[in-house]
Parts: sequence; structure tokens; C-alpha cells
Amino acid sequence: MQTYAYGFPRLGENREYKKLIEGYWEGKPSEDELRRGLDELEKSRLAAYEEQVDKFPVGEMTFYDNMLDTALLVGLYECKDLNGYYDLCRGKNALELTKWFSTNYHYLIPEFTSPPQFSAVWNKPKEELEKHGKGLPYLIGPFTFLKLSKGIPPEKFGEYFLSLGEVYAELLGDFDEIHIDEPAFVMDISREEINLIKEVYGRVASRGGDIYLFTYYDSVDFLEELYELPVKAIGLDFINGKENFEKIRGYGFPDDKILIAGIVNGRNVWRAEIKRAVETLRELSRYAET
Repeated sequence: MQTYAYGFPRLGENREYKKLIEGYWEGKPSEDELRRGLDELEKSRLAAYEEQVDKFPVGEMTFYDNMLDTALLVGLYECKDLNGYYDLCRGKNALELTKWFSTNYHYLIPEFTSPPQFSAVWNKPKEELEKHGKGLPYLIGPFTFLKLSKGIPPEKFGEYFLSLGEVYAELLGDFDEIHIDEPAFVMDISREEINLIKEVYGRVASRGGDIYLFTYYDSVDFLEELYELPVKAIGLDFINGKENFEKIRGYGFPDDKILIAGIVNGRNVWRAEIKRAVETLRELSRYAET
């Protein structure tokens, strides 16, 4: 049994993240100082991960928002410099903000105003791995990215998803293993979308390394079909996703995959109930490798 952690706050002990960015907007610090400051915050986060757990992602750090970063790396927007980046975050050209699922975090909503020409124009995961030298490269998954965007005609969703999948396949070709967040898998998903997910991940996995796929915030309604995806590991929420437990009790977990069990509530200010977490792991170990 190993441990995996992700989503560690990037704010810093003294809210350095917020101070650096807002200070840059006001003219101090400089861009170089901002970049160095964010790098130091990321090094601190990664050091905490490395000390405490076996596996963790690298690349969660962002100049503002990871949904915006995803939009940039697949070519939805073009930014020539950091000021262009922040132009999409604030002011008259800012993208709309909305809550990230049921949390108080607000993300920038990518908007499609015309048919996209997706391309891998920024390999942020590779840059972050080369810079820090440890961790699994981090990406928001293609389904979640599109599902949380706006301006996509319903009849075009499948076409966009398949096209975006090709970009992800290209990106994943650089890595032996990668962390992909797909929290939108816990939403109400149609049969057509499930079929598309299976097709896209089949293509993506055929071009890259081992995929560590994460869902959270709720249960996955299509869990049996999620098992069929060609991924190395599946992260499931056992804090908010009570039905995940019942489904695993009902029809088990595949022997060829690793279950990453979400048993620590990252949104709770109190310490985890260790005894309950251990009991959950003991129960899950009857059905899966964790």
C-alpha cells in the first residue's frame, strides 16, 4: 500500500501567492520576482509532498488558474506574455468566474466563440517536470475542460472532445506516467458521453505512459465502464462519494488497476479521523490494490 496526495494549497503560510500576484498587478514585484516567488512556493509544496507521501503531482502551481492554463496549452487562447495572460484574468477582457463544483474556489470559464483549432502550443507539464525534477505531470482532463467551458454547441461536443483528445495524446507521449483530473466524471453523464470518454481515453492511452486518473466531489455513476478505461490507477472519493463504496462492495475492482482511495477530506479544517480512515482502507483492501 502506498500514499498519494494532491491539491495541497498553493497560497503559502503567509498568503504569499495572493500577495505576489496582486503586487505584480500594482507594479511590484517585477515579473522575474513573481516567477521566482511562485517557484519557491511550488518547491515548498513539493518538499511537503516528498516528505509525507509516496506519489504526488507536479504542475498544480499556476499564475492564476489551471483551467485558463489548460485553455492556453491546447491553443484556445494566445498570450504573448504574462500581461496578456492576466488580461484574461482581470479587467475588461477578463473571462467569467464561477465556482469549481461545490467549493468556494472560482475558476475562469473558457469560452468558445468559434470552432476551435486545438493544438499543443504549450507543454506546461513537461516544463514543470523538467524544472522541479519530481512528481507526476499534472493535467486537467479533456472531458472536464470541455464540460466546464461555455459556448460549445451541444451537437458539437463530441467533435470537440475527439479533436482535443488528439492534443492530449500528443502531450502524453512525453511521459512515462501522468496525473489527470477528471472531476466532471461525477456529473450526470449521458450514454453518448460515456462512449466518447471510452473512445478518447483509448486513443490517449495508446500514445502515452501510465495514466493516474482522478475523480472527486461525488460518486461516479458509470463506475463499471470507468474500469474499462486503459489507465493505471483510478482515484475515487470515499468522503463525499458514498455510492462508490457500495458499488465496489457490489462488483469489486479490477485486478489490473490500482485504486487510489480518497479518504482524507481536503476541505475539512479538522484533522482526519484516522481510525475511520484505517477501517475504510481495510475494507477496500478486500476488493482492490490500494
